[in-house]
Amino acid sequence: MKRVKKYIFLLPLILLFACQKEELSREDNREEGFTIKLLGSSDGNKTKTSFGVPGEEVVNFLWKSGDNLGVYVENSGNIPSWGNNIVSVINREASQGAGHKIGSFSLKLTSITPSSQYSLKIYYPHYQFAGDDASTISHRIFSLQTQSVGSNSEHIGLSGDFGYATASFTTPSDLSQFAPEIYFTLEHKSSYLWFDITSEDEASYNNWIIKQISVTAPEGYYLSGATKYNSQDDTYAIDESSTQKHNFVSLNIPGGIPISSATPATAYMVVAPTQLAGKEIEIKYLLESKDGSQTKNIIHNRTISATSQAFKSGTTHIFNEVLPNSEGSGWSFVDNSVAIALDHFATANSYIVSTPGNYSFDATVIGNGEAGLLGLPTSTTQFHTDNPAISPTSVELVWQSAPSLIADLSLSDGRVYFTKGDETKGNALIAVKDSGGDILWSWHIWCTDVGEPQTYINDVGYSFEVMDRNLGATIGLDRVPTTSQEEIASIGLSYQFGRKDPFIGINALSTTATLSTTYDIDGNIYGWPATELTSPAVGTIENSIQNPTLFISSEAKTPYDWFVGKGSGGGIDVRGFYLWGNPYGFWHGTEGGSSPNNPRTPQKSIYDPCPVGWMVAPRNTFTGVTASNSTGVAGKGRLLYYQSATTSGAATWYPFSGRYNNTGLLATQGGTSWIWTSSFRHQTTYAATLFSMTSTAVATTNNYYAVWGASVRCVQQY
Repeated sequence: MKRVKKYIFLLPLILLFACQKEELSREDNREEGFTIKLLGSSDGNKTKTSFGVPGEEVVNFLWKSGDNLGVYVENSGNIPSWGNNIVSVINREASQGAGHKIGSFSLKLTSITPSSQYSLKIYYPHYQFAGDDASTISHRIFSLQTQSVGSNSEHIGLSGDFGYATASFTTPSDLSQFAPEIYFTLEHKSSYLWFDITSEDEASYNNWIIKQISVTAPEGYYLSGATKYNSQDDTYAIDESSTQKHNFVSLNIPGGIPISSATPATAYMVVAPTQLAGKEIEIKYLLESKDGSQTKNIIHNRTISATSQAFKSGTTHIFNEVLPNSEGSGWSFVDNSVAIALDHFATANSYIVSTPGNYSFDATVIGNGEAGLLGLPTSTTQFHTDNPAISPTSVELVWQSAPSLIADLSLSDGRVYFTKGDETKGNALIAVKDSGGDILWSWHIWCTDVGEPQTYINDVGYSFEVMDRNLGATIGLDRVPTTSQEEIASIGLSYQFGRKDPFIGINALSTTATLSTTYDIDGNIYGWPATELTSPAVGTIENSIQNPTLFISSEAKTPYDWFVGKGSGGGIDVRGFYLWGNPYGFWHGTEGGSSPNNPRTPQKSIYDPCPVGWMVAPRNTFTGVTASNSTGVAGKGRLLYYQSATTSGAATWYPFSGRYNNTGLLATQGGTSWIWTSSFRHQTTYAATLFSMTSTAVATTNNYYAVWGASVRCVQQY
């Protein structure tokens, strides 16, 4: 069948000026601004993206609920350059909803002049850190992407796809009924990978499904991370100046794709354009048996043709892969009975283990390594080190949420090895020690599966890809739980602000709930240490690392913080602003500008508790939540409709897991959901920001005490 690699064509832009008296009056124009409708695609047969050849084989990527645009506006008569113009953002979902070829987006201009020419630069999807200069638009491609099932392409936009278009309109002399509709078609600048995967014969693979596909390029060739689009020379590429760039992309497929010798298993990725002609790449397939009891990796090392256009901007490369019965010709099999490397792409403080098997991770690198130091001196960050390397000599299981969750624990050549024996879900903490027996670092092992990211739209239309459950929860729900088992599984763990190690969650959604039971390596009940009041000796990062289960308490007075820092008095100059990588970002107040969505890019720090590809949510993640688009269940939790202004559409469950108070005691369990963000209130106060909900109220940016232990819900890493 004929295939093509270039698949997006920029159509002529059609401008439609419609008189819509019912939508806009002269008074509306004066007080609220002019509304301009932008309609994606001027041709009903085209969509925002498509693979293949029209009339032959095409996969359409239709507008879906939650899609959003970014728009720069220039008045050629009044504004001499793009950089001096404030960004006007369109961040509203397609009015026609999911599955439509034309999406309607509403752009409001607060002022407009008669008989003037306006130019628009439009990009998709909107990115809150794109910057104010339309000549160079910052963007990103996620290293961790998720496709729900085979042949489903809805995730492409969520994964960092970048499309660009221009348009213009001229205002009439009489603005009283001016309400234009402007059509545009995006030209896509990312590079795309299409996998059609079959097996050499039916019998060898009919008991297996594909759960993950990973592509790794040679060092120095980046497939994901921070990107930039230059509208002057029409180039889209990795931002070489950024520390957030990776030579890999991993596609998770939670539902799995069956493997057949006849019908291809189809998967799609979006990657950053790069020059890989003549280079060798590694494609790794993680397979899982249909009963979930076994996994195995199949690796294909293949060289991209020297004349190939693959991985270039706006191109699609088709991989027709036939999984062999035996090794050879670039194919190799990895026996996962030895160990699956959890840090295959990157290190983190938490690793997800979704199936039984043998696992390992690098125990000589703390957190997410060098990038987690944020490129700043410790005098600024208050971090405990400027070197992410450690040299452990022993390993131990600190606690686990079920007996025998973790077994066969060992340390060899700087790697921790362990076995996950069965399908039991839960959490565990593994620590490595130095020769003196002191803990050097510890890692959360999260035995769960994780569903597709959920696109939250905040109060100004910014979007975030959010995990479907609290960190440490073993179930993500799009409804109210119906059993006590589901309630408990949805709760997750708690964290003091800025700390990487979890505290155990409650054992029920109830006002009388107590802490869940934990166990040591031998299955005996693990006794958590008594809390200890913070002091210059106690409230340090070093002490929190050596004692990961110690709740560091505070007195009931300012600063209500466990962290004393490198100062002696715990003053504002030694607060833990940087501990979760988001100093001064997204606060309300004059220090960061008047906007509550002050666009300072959050980064993932070495103390971030989220798994690879995820980070603690920034402050403005949840600001689109109201009492109108969520429903409280007394004593249990709140169901949040995260893409709607009402209680309809996509939903996710937030349990009332309560919190640890300043003394380390449980509080508000069965009554409130407290979710940390990565930000302090601002740099002149002591409070850190939480998202909180009760059965009757919602507070999206609640500012309380960093000493508290509260839940975390991770977002995809920028």
